Amino acid sequence: RQLGNRRLKLAFGDRNYPIFQASDVLLGGRFQMPVLALGGIERKLGNGSVGAVPARVLTVTDGELDFDAGAWRIHPEGLSGLSGWTRFEKAIVQRGKNDDSRFLFADAAINGKSFRFGLDTGMPSVMRIYRRTAEAAGLWDAPRWTPAAPGGKTRVVRPDRFEIAGATIPRPLIQIREEVDWKEFDTGLIGLPILRLFNLATSNRDGALLLKRNRQAPQEENYNRGGMWVDRAGAASLVMVVGPGSPA
Repeated sequence: RQLGNRRLKLAFGDRNYPIFQASDVLLGGRFQMPVLALGGIERKLGNGSVGAVPARVLTVTDGELDFDAGAWRIHPEGLSGLSGWTRFEKAIVQRGKNDDSRFLFADAAINGKSFRFGLDTGMPSVMRIYRRTAEAAGLWDAPRWTPAAPGGKTRVVRPDRFEIAGATIPRPLIQIREEVDWKEFDTGLIGLPILRLFNLATSNRDGALLLKRNRQAPQEENYNRGGMWVDRAGAASLVMVVGPGSPA
């Protein structure tokens, strides 16, 4: 049944979406959720999927998301036998009263400066941070960046170093925005291209998250921008922003 509408900030549209309530959802034929709220969207997600589920699903029971095996394993009796994993305490956080307002966090370092970031397996971009974080990491006034959407206000940079769970990711592309998109993640968000490099385990009993570098190779990231943002000005075009140190 439809519960009403809620404003969702999705990559393909920040607007009100209808919210539906599903009852007795069975996951993998084994684990049952009594209630799950679902947002109705008109966009196909690709790879044969008909929808996406929130991080809450990963945290309703202890489990392990194994990207190497392409499997999500449920551990009803609790996690055991996991060695060589990096553990993050207080990493499963409930914000607000909605059942689906549960989020995952982990610590990572940009240019040697450590921050706690939100984890978003549904975000296709590598990473997004905000001005305060960028200033602390020495990236806001980086000698080389290029503008991006929306309106050329986003800065795209490569840090010298990015480290998480004992692994170093070589110079990933990071989006910097001045205004915070989600108050829950006022430091920034790490997206799927980085998260898929690690297996994730959730310990719902004590709110911990565990990460371990897997065998997945980093995806090639082409720097496909010329360094300028162009807007229409009547019948003409106007260069609005030019990134310092860029080809433009």
